[in-house]
Amino acid sequence: MFNQKFLSTASVALAVGLLAPSRSSAADVTWLDSVKIDGVFYRFMKAPPATDASVIYFGNPIQGCGSITDGGLESAFMFLNDFTLPALGANAFGHNASRAYNTSVGADSGVVTGYSYNDSGFKRAVVWGGDYGIFDLGTLGSNESEARGSAENSSKAGEYIIVGTSIGVSTSTAFVTTFGFATGNVGTMRSLDPSNASEANAISSDGTVIIGRSSIVEGYGKAMAVTYDPASGNIGSIVSLDDVVAPSLSNGYSRANAVSMLGSVIVGGRSPGGDPEQAFAITFNKLSGTHGEICILGGINYTDRSWANGVSWDGKIVVGGSSNGTTTRAFAVTYDPITNTHGTMRALPSLGANTNNNSEAFGSFETSSGSSANVIFGYSENDDLIKHAAVWTLDYTAGPDPKVYMVDTTEWMQSLSGPSGILPIVTSLTSLPMEGAHHRPLMSLDAMGKTSQVWVTGDFGARSRTSDSHTTSGEAGVSRTFGNVVAGVAAGYGEQNNDLLFGGASHVSGQYFLGEVDTRLPDNQSILSLTAMFGSWKSASSRGYGISGGLTDYSQGSTNLNSASVRLRLDGPSFKMVDRVTITPFTSFTWSSVSVDAYDESGGSFDAHFNDQKHISREGRLGLTSKFTLNPDTTLLATAEWIHRFDKTESAFSGTDIDHGALAFNVSGAVITANQARFGFDVDHKLTADTMLNLTVHVSGVGPSADVSGALSIRRAF
Repeated sequence: MFNQKFLSTASVALAVGLLAPSRSSAADVTWLDSVKIDGVFYRFMKAPPATDASVIYFGNPIQGCGSITDGGLESAFMFLNDFTLPALGANAFGHNASRAYNTSVGADSGVVTGYSYNDSGFKRAVVWGGDYGIFDLGTLGSNESEARGSAENSSKAGEYIIVGTSIGVSTSTAFVTTFGFATGNVGTMRSLDPSNASEANAISSDGTVIIGRSSIVEGYGKAMAVTYDPASGNIGSIVSLDDVVAPSLSNGYSRANAVSMLGSVIVGGRSPGGDPEQAFAITFNKLSGTHGEICILGGINYTDRSWANGVSWDGKIVVGGSSNGTTTRAFAVTYDPITNTHGTMRALPSLGANTNNNSEAFGSFETSSGSSANVIFGYSENDDLIKHAAVWTLDYTAGPDPKVYMVDTTEWMQSLSGPSGILPIVTSLTSLPMEGAHHRPLMSLDAMGKTSQVWVTGDFGARSRTSDSHTTSGEAGVSRTFGNVVAGVAAGYGEQNNDLLFGGASHVSGQYFLGEVDTRLPDNQSILSLTAMFGSWKSASSRGYGISGGLTDYSQGSTNLNSASVRLRLDGPSFKMVDRVTITPFTSFTWSSVSVDAYDESGGSFDAHFNDQKHISREGRLGLTSKFTLNPDTTLLATAEWIHRFDKTESAFSGTDIDHGALAFNVSGAVITANQARFGFDVDHKLTADTMLNLTVHVSGVGPSADVSGALSIRRAF
């Protein structure tokens, strides 16, 4: 389980998926990884420092990565899907445990800092950079160390400033060192506080202020700050931020956990001596090396313990956790660095209504300078006490009760994943007529002694086991026989209505054109057929997702889609079993492509922009048709078939959060049920000498095809 500082500078983002790393400009944010820790998926952000002083993006561009537990041991993760960062040794304790605490991104590169055990069993501060190899940063004469923070050195291209703690047997020492991204060169590790035990927890994104704790002996110490000159590498004097805690107070301590973008506001937790720890904020002047008075932010309730984990870029929003000894709740509180005053600490809403739901906030950032909307990230338990990564939005200018939303990152896109996704919906919609009224070749139908036919057909389908949907289509068509060839064309309209999770719904409708050519093979029994279908569709959806206190919000969106399907099928030869009964084997292969245009949602608190999408499916079928001639006017058919999908997963979909401007997502495609059984029953009945009624009913096992489907056709020969 991670400690409360694990993500003190990490950004937990909206998503259930992953993005590959990319180059970033000052206005860009790229999500690196989604990491599962004790059942919780976390996503971490990298954000470069702003180059335009009038437009400052995000808070604390020193951000984080994470780790994943595996049998009680941890492996550092970042970038790409389940990409494990390399460890120092080959097999420490059967597994090289490691953890990535922080990532820092420059103009065209980035590094990750943390620790990794070596083969001797020692924890060593490391940096992953360049080609994402691992580099041991060393120690200050001890055996172990950890790297906790990093910042790009704007004075030296490609260089990063890294801070952390060298861990000794009886004491620990805060350090600063450098790393060259392009060269892989590790600088000389230097102590920030040679005279005292100390730890360094973070560095401001401009690389000028390092914060942590000093004089850490027997469990106490003082929050401290030290200035650093990125150009010269000069280290300033240690500045104690807490004038109350003294070595004589054996139970007293304070610690600095996070620092604002330019180093002017520092936050953390503090207990003067035996009292519950209280979150604090304090101003710091890096030019003079002086600090203001500590502002105690309190707890959600007066007697609660609290601690601050993060602060917005401008120092005006402080977030963290507050505990009554049983339950921890995420909090946010406004802070005014000029007047050194704070607003009312408020508990951020949890995913469920259960008062025992734990939650904690790790950081906050704004989408742009001057915006009153802050994004706060952390985790929250739902009513089943399962932890989920969570994102809150807070408008702190909205008065005494600012508006707060919270979205469960797992659920934000859950209603559009799996069978309810827009691509699977259109794939099943196009499959309905292809495998419904057209589930057998035109040539297999009774010609009624004529060379041409016209028809009208209605198809329906329903599913409830993998998703709740109802599909209908109708078409009109004509066919003609040319010797051993039958050719037909049809035009139709189809629609599908879907019930989505959290009370949402989607509706897809559109027109399609279908053509079929059949030829009888030389054995005079087998039929080879080629069927093609092209559709143009419109989708409209209302997507639901969880927000504050178990409530639900909705975002609406619409877009255009196109589909194309081609099926090659072989029927026969037929085998006579008994009088009036024949058995005919068949096999088919269907290729389908569905593409959807990019679109934007509106109306909700977490509207999304969806990038364009495309999916290609491949399906094979193998089956038998049993035909029984009941009388000259009526024929009964029964089919049994096995369906196999060659595409194993649905296509991923990606986009960004519109309302907050910085939250990207990339949702992996759901696994497709590879094999499915389907059984059908047909009735062909002549109403007159040249008019026929065709009725088809199918039932299927769990899989992509509808649970129940049917078709009704009227055919007129001429």
